[in-house]
Amino acid sequence: MATIIFWVVILSKNFHENIDIALYILVSMVPISICCTATILFTIAPFFWLENNNKTKRDVFKKWFPFYAILSFGLCFYGSISTPEIICFFSAAYFTSLQSWVWFASEKKLKHSI
Repeated sequence: MATIIFWVVILSKNFHENIDIALYILVSMVPISICCTATILFTIAPFFWLENNNKTKRDVFKKWFPFYAILSFGLCFYGSISTPEIICFFSAAYFTSLQSWVWFASEKKLKHSI
């Protein structure tokens, strides 16, 4: 998801000049994946690991997600205002982190066999 957001923002600016950029898109998946994994491990997963004693994933989500969303929006907005050239990074980071919260908080549905 982060790779798609990142490259859509970049390609939307000068699409006619960026036709031959497909190789860069494929190569960029590695560092973007590493950054996303590190961000999830250091900023989202600890909420669920530390609060998972007596609470469900939904309870942790309801308690901490609003604060995380507000703080991450503020930081990404500030970053995009202070350095507008890399707005693609901040938009990808923001939306990917929010989607990661939803992914962490989702309960697994069990399939019932008849």
